[in-house]
Amino acid sequence: MSFLFLDIETMRFDPKSKKPDYHRDQIVTVQFLTELGDFYIIKGEELDDLLDYKEFFENFTVVGHNLKFDCGMLKQQYGINIQSVYDTMIAELVLSGGPAPADSFRTSEDRDKKGMRLKDLVYRYCDGERMSKGLQCSFRLGEELTAEQIEYCRKDLEYLPVIMAKQQEKIKEFSLESIIETEMAMVPVMVWLELSGMHYSPEKLGEITAELERLEKNMRYDLYAVFRTSKINLSSSPDMVKQFNKEGIPVTSVSADELAKYEDPLIDQYQDHKTTKHLITSFSSKLPAYRAKATGRVHASFNQYGAKSGRFSCKYPNLQQQPSKFKKWRTIFAAEPGNKIIACDYSQIELKILGEIANEPEFIKAYGKGVDLHKLTASKVFNLPIESIGKDSRERSIAKTINFGLNYGMSAPGLMRRLKTEAGIELSESEAKEYIRTFKEAYPAITLYLNRISQGGAQTRRLRNAAGRLLIIDEDKDEGASGREAMNLPIQSLCADMIKEALPKIQAKLEPMGVKFINTIHDELVFECKEEQTEEVCSIAKRIMEEAGNRYLKNIPCIADVFSSDYWKKE
Repeated sequence: MSFLFLDIETMRFDPKSKKPDYHRDQIVTVQFLTELGDFYIIKGEELDDLLDYKEFFENFTVVGHNLKFDCGMLKQQYGINIQSVYDTMIAELVLSGGPAPADSFRTSEDRDKKGMRLKDLVYRYCDGERMSKGLQCSFRLGEELTAEQIEYCRKDLEYLPVIMAKQQEKIKEFSLESIIETEMAMVPVMVWLELSGMHYSPEKLGEITAELERLEKNMRYDLYAVFRTSKINLSSSPDMVKQFNKEGIPVTSVSADELAKYEDPLIDQYQDHKTTKHLITSFSSKLPAYRAKATGRVHASFNQYGAKSGRFSCKYPNLQQQPSKFKKWRTIFAAEPGNKIIACDYSQIELKILGEIANEPEFIKAYGKGVDLHKLTASKVFNLPIESIGKDSRERSIAKTINFGLNYGMSAPGLMRRLKTEAGIELSESEAKEYIRTFKEAYPAITLYLNRISQGGAQTRRLRNAAGRLLIIDEDKDEGASGREAMNLPIQSLCADMIKEALPKIQAKLEPMGVKFINTIHDELVFECKEEQTEEVCSIAKRIMEEAGNRYLKNIPCIADVFSSDYWKKE
């Protein structure tokens, strides 16, 4: 397929907004460059005939920078559905091993060298040339373009063939062709996700907000009573440290790690209030501002390469970090009348990946026979018959935390903190150390793998996962932090690759049916469909997810759990 270099200029409906509005922002120009170097610009009244270019654009591999935005605007406003893309920003993320930490951009030169903006790539690949973006916000619908604006549009495109050619040399050198293919296929999926949006019930939000406000008020006055004063700011760290000290609790801060050191009902009371207050200020009060008038839905901004692992990130709002402990919260995200919400996720996928890549016989045997791995670990750690361990038992809770924590290098103090904060279980440090020791003896192949990958990652700072994705550990991390990151990156990133290999195939089946892709959190995919489509959608999503997972899980069965409901919930 031939290449077409594409860019658009738009006029923001709300110039102060930090995110594009596909429904209200307006396309001012569409410009493209052919492989032969011919430049074209569609502007003014010519935009009325843009739909005439639909087949033309859809029959090329479109090359651009941050194409999700361009493709989203063209699809929403003109029905142009670009499926084959090469995105220079995404390619650079693959080559760089993911996004650089924000704090690494200490100077403008650091940004030029590590950033992912088009101007950064121009500096990197075009002999240090400095690109000006000063005219980017100057385009206005109905205004005649200046010669400077037209030249700006042309220059933006002329850099792209140079950048792509040099990137492709590096892609071949680093053997990243398959990862590039996976990531480029995800760009149309991201357009589908952002245009779908997530529906929520304003009425339900009002009910829950009122309930939270009543609860917060009662908790606040209970704390005032304990502290014997209302003249304190419960959101002020210095105020709270002072009050806890007065009550004989010698905390030095109100961080979660610091508070976890102390066993006192007052700390639990304070944390419950803090959580409830956070629900109100960060979630329930802010959600209405993100509801699009045109659709009545929340159209968040998703980043397909939001972390080094290749996992997604989300903002405006962050639909990936909605409250999980307040069980009623997800009921706000209800399907539209006549629809159902389908939630799909991989069952214990990170543990299965760990067992597979470590080739741990005990994991392989347990998953092959359908044995509850957490019960198996509990039986080994506590030296008990597996049949004596209940689903909600203390032993299984401890074993579950160990199973999920040890592949991230969790220490004995870390195990103690997690069990206390997440399960209300207290251990002594000697108990925690003994449980970890027993786990390592019970699963020697996993212990050997984690030690090897930790040491190797700390030394080389470069890893590959089973799909071939490049994973780079920051040079400024100490050996311990590097080792822990080396343990979890190959696992989390392979899970991301499974999801990304499944999604384009799911889109090809479900989007033509009118199904909406409304959210994704790590290994969870969430869809909305007509009620009568529920069974078919569940079957398609489950089959494709399991096929993608079984490409990498050769010895352990990959299982996707799929649930349907009137609202977004997880069984």
